[in-house]
Amino acid sequence: MRSRSFRVGAGLFAVLAAIGCSAKSGGSGFNQGDITGTSGASGTAANTSNGGSSGSSPAFQTAPDPTTTMTPFIMPPSQVDSGVNSKCGAVEVPAGIEMTETVVDVPGNVLFVFDQSASMNDMWNGTTKIQGAIDAINMAFDPVKDKLSAGVVFFPHVDPTTGQSGCDWAANWLNCLLTLPTTTICLDVDPIGTPPQIPIQAGPAFLNAWNAYWAPPVAAKGAGTPTEKGMLAGEAALMTPPPGNTVMVLVTDGAPTCGMNEQAPAQRLLQKNIKTYVIGLPGAAGTAVLDNVAIAGGTAPAGCTQNCFISPMDSAALQMVFSNIATTVVTTMKKVSIKDCNFQLTPPGNANPSDVHLIVTDTTSNMQYEVPQMATNGWTLSADYKTATLTGSICDGAKSGAYSNFSFQYGCVMVPPLPIR
Repeated sequence: MRSRSFRVGAGLFAVLAAIGCSAKSGGSGFNQGDITGTSGASGTAANTSNGGSSGSSPAFQTAPDPTTTMTPFIMPPSQVDSGVNSKCGAVEVPAGIEMTETVVDVPGNVLFVFDQSASMNDMWNGTTKIQGAIDAINMAFDPVKDKLSAGVVFFPHVDPTTGQSGCDWAANWLNCLLTLPTTTICLDVDPIGTPPQIPIQAGPAFLNAWNAYWAPPVAAKGAGTPTEKGMLAGEAALMTPPPGNTVMVLVTDGAPTCGMNEQAPAQRLLQKNIKTYVIGLPGAAGTAVLDNVAIAGGTAPAGCTQNCFISPMDSAALQMVFSNIATTVVTTMKKVSIKDCNFQLTPPGNANPSDVHLIVTDTTSNMQYEVPQMATNGWTLSADYKTATLTGSICDGAKSGAYSNFSFQYGCVMVPPLPIR
């Protein structure tokens, strides 16, 4: 985590003034001045969500009236002064505030859909495929375990008591023969909440559960490769995605033994901004189904139609693949916090306190909200209109980095009220 303090001078913390315009008038939107992350700079404010750079203020995007198409508009000061279209003109009013900028890691989430069919016991460069995958996940995730959450959908089903799947041919060979398609090549896949599946959890707990599942002797246990059922179970596990960047990782060593539409779950997850990576271990080369899943999951190279999934040469390469995925999942966020909840303003001479609005941008959602004027959990304005004071949870949130920028506006605003927590 990196922090630095700086002071935003006059003109950097931009305050907009709209003359003689009420919130009910349906007026145009306005440019918003934001706090910039540049230390000691001067000029018009820039958006702090991208680190900040000096230059012209970006257009303030207001929520459109349901019956009116609105165009962002700034009245040049010369026209405001001359009274041209003064119903919704705007002038910038400078203010100053001391800020602290902190860059923090945002934890991510990885859900493995992991093939545990018997072919994973085959040898691969001096070890079994299953052991190579186990070791690669451990080595890749241990350095970043405090920044990641992870879980696993194992496929096919394995009885947690016997540790085996499929049909018991020795005890009931006739029934096994009669039900061959469903008991051998297309077993069900347990939902994420049913053992031995591992629900998404913090990195250290995940690694403990992962290694406990593979207690010696390590061996793949399943019969058949019902990849589509595994993908569907993974999709169901991500029905409500956890906070943070999330990806699904399919690990398998060959073509499915049943299923017809393995790519559909990946396609639906991508619509939720959840990508699906496909890792094909030896035996998977040339499998068109896996190409289709990688394409549908948004991780295939652009324009790829064949060999579109990841095919590591050995367990060391597989570890690098997992490390790269972990790096992609963990993101960073710039938090801007204030040191003092008093803002010094320089309002227009004819400012009406009822027309003063405080707009904040929520750091997590990047949505803009209006903070109510109130003595608790809001903000107050001094009698001379020159000092704004944040109160209660709003002040606490601003000091902890809950808001990425602030803007006082005089006149029209069309943003929803801030939900008070």
